[in-house]
Amino acid sequence: MRASPPAPFSLEAAVRFGSHPDDPQLLYAYLSLCDEIGAWQVYLRAHRIMLAIIVDPKVPRHWRWLCLDHAYRPLSGLYRLARSEEERETLRQCNHELSLSSHLGLAADPAHSRNQP
Repeated sequence: MRASPPAPFSLEAAVRFGSHPDDPQLLYAYLSLCDEIGAWQVYLRAHRIMLAIIVDPKVPRHWRWLCLDHAYRPLSGLYRLARSEEERETLRQCNHELSLSSHLGLAADPAHSRNQP
């Protein structure tokens, strides 16, 4: 029997800690909710959460890969909303952080191949 998805207020925590790593719909629902709200701070928070997941060795590896594959979504929202030079600079920093996190997180994992269990 499949576990029930978490209540809406705990969706972010379920995504962050990969508490249902075999249910990618949780991640999709979280990112869709971010898109519905469509606010700068919401996208920025989602971006930070995705980075935290990618580098957290306690989170199941396949969940970390899934989050890396979808890390562009909060950035895409930020791109759409960036108006000021300060916001564009924040966006550049976010891109840089993602680049570093992907290398330091999953690539640093001794079993970094996606095909490994």
